[in-house]
Amino acid sequence: MRVQARDRAPALPFGGDGASPPTLPRLRVLVRGVAALAALALAVGVVLTWRLGDGIRWSTGIFDVVPLLVLLAAGSQGSRFLRWHFLICRRVPALPVLASARIYLTGFALELTPGRVAAFLKFALVRQATGVPEAETVGVLPVEAATEVVSYLAISLAAAVFGDYRLPPLGWGVIVAFLGLVTLALLGPGRQRLQRFSGPQRQTPHLRWLRSFLQGLLAIGGPGPLLVAFACALAARACEVVLFRLATGAVGLHLTLAAAALAWGASGLAGGLSMLPGGVGAAEGAIVATIVKVGGGGGPALAAALLSRAVTLWIWIPVGLACAVASTRAPGPPHRQEAAYLHPAS
Repeated sequence: MRVQARDRAPALPFGGDGASPPTLPRLRVLVRGVAALAALALAVGVVLTWRLGDGIRWSTGIFDVVPLLVLLAAGSQGSRFLRWHFLICRRVPALPVLASARIYLTGFALELTPGRVAAFLKFALVRQATGVPEAETVGVLPVEAATEVVSYLAISLAAAVFGDYRLPPLGWGVIVAFLGLVTLALLGPGRQRLQRFSGPQRQTPHLRWLRSFLQGLLAIGGPGPLLVAFACALAARACEVVLFRLATGAVGLHLTLAAAALAWGASGLAGGLSMLPGGVGAAEGAIVATIVKVGGGGGPALAAALLSRAVTLWIWIPVGLACAVASTRAPGPPHRQEAAYLHPAS
């Protein structure tokens, strides 16, 4: 339904129908300003990592394994990008792969801001590139977050079962993420009811926003899309567990694969659910605490945590910040998308 000019809704923070796209100068200032904050957080994180690792005796053999660690970290990032691209393209099929990759890496870097709220800006970049309002694409974010948390839970559970370890404590955030995925999976059978909900002729701006948000969820909800997204998250976790196992061996800490998976799963549950930028401190602390509980040394555990986090987090932030700058340069005409809201691709 097209809205007449006199009835056009004011632009909401994340626009639905009738809200004009953000102008490039305003978006450029916003994204680059937040990127500067992320760069500051990166500097603080690198300094803290350096100080924590300064008292550790690093073996020269670490340099032999670093290329393989970076390759596995790239595999993890690639799997996470595939999840992002698969989900966003169910709502915005016209989004080019390179533009999608730049936006994904920008969002990854902007998660280093306090509370990670700046990650929402990647949907403003999607709108700038395609014309599809943020309200219709922002539903991708909770799906990404929920599949991340549940995938960390899955590897922790597998490690506890096969390694005969005790499962790390589960907070309310893990339960909410799991129930959220189940709810989204049930959206498929309930599509017709939601379709009827989105049909009133005249709505307030906030109801139009809600309608657009539900339309976006319809495009990514259902068992099939969520299974694909969860499989991508599990592939990322598999790369990271092997990476962490290699990192522990490189620092002289010999763990079973199950113990490495338990420690990495605990770090993801602690860091992913914290509001700290990048989960800094919480993730490393969970790794050290878990390894000590299974009989490893605290010093080597800290070394393995710092090394693995360096290649899975810190080295990718500068890449994301560069993408943030590239994503706010003057673009060509937007790839405007006339998507079938209620008939997403199967």
